[in-house]
This record gives sequence, C-alpha cells and structure tokens, in this order.
Amino acid sequence: MPSTDLLMASFYFISHFPAISHGTENVEAISFRWDGRDIGKPLKLSATAFAKMCNLRFIEVCALWTPVLVPKNFEFCAQALRCLCWDYYPLESLPLNFWPKNLVELHMTSRKLIHLWNGGDKPLENLKLMDLSYSRNLIRIPDLSSTAPNLEFLYLNYSAWKFEINGHELLSSPDQDSELV
Repeated sequence: MPSTDLLMASFYFISHFPAISHGTENVEAISFRWDGRDIGKPLKLSATAFAKMCNLRFIEVCALWTPVLVPKNFEFCAQALRCLCWDYYPLESLPLNFWPKNLVELHMTSRKLIHLWNGGDKPLENLKLMDLSYSRNLIRIPDLSSTAPNLEFLYLNYSAWKFEINGHELLSSPDQDSELV
C-alpha cells in the first residue's frame, strides 16, 4: 500500500500490523465497525498504534461484541482530529498527550470512562457536540463555560448518578435522559 495513497486505514490493519509505520503519517481517517466476524475475539492495539498518525481527522470505533484492548500507556498525537467517536472506549481517560483543540464532535460512550483526561482542562474551542452517554463511572467533565464556548449540544444520557460539571455537583438518575442544549 503506497504511503501517498493512504488516506483511510482499517482498524484491523492497525491492530494486526502495529510494527508497520511507513505511511501512517498520511492516514486521515479510521473507521472500525463490528461486522459480526470473529465475535468476541479481541483486537489488541499497541501503545504506539496511533503515535505517528498526526494527520488523523476522523476516528470511529464501534465494537460492541469485539473488545478493543488498549494499553494504559497508549499514545495519541492527532492534533488535527475533528471527530472522535469511540463506543465502549476501554480506558478510564484519554491519553495524556491527547490534544482536543480542533475537535468539533466528541462521542465517548463508555462504562470505564471516569474523566476525559488527566490534568487540567484543555481547550475545546471548536467543539459543537459532546456525547458522554452511558458513561456511568464519569465523575468529572471539563469546565465547558471557559473551554468550549461554541458547544451547542451536550448529551449525558444514562451517565453517572453524580458528577462534577463546571465546579458544581450535578445529580442525575441513571435511568434518566440528560440533554443540555
């Protein structure tokens, strides 16, 4: 596969051939949707699977019946990322080097997600939609009043019972839809 033609990589390719790094800097989109093959067989990502993909603009991972195993020292350098959709994200937070400044949409449905990232708040100035639904362990989201001035939609459907938003404790029922517009 010539590196100049590599605009979209399959998640299968990335998980099964992590040592291949030639051309990965040209990858702009990754989409993995479970299609029923190898039900239950996990996909394993190396810590550096996305490390050289600095031009990624779109990531979509939807794998209900196929566990995606990601090590805790997972690296992520995609500063051009515009859309991140990862259902059943397997870690408690995004990698420390994750830089969300250019994100327009963030969809993270996860039972393991506790907070979006470690450390202080990061700029989300282009973010228009944030969906953290089904994140039952979520305890904190960033101060959106200062970090995400263009946010139009925030979805917290079936999320944590109690978590902090903008420095204030928010209580919600785990069976209640929560949509802030």
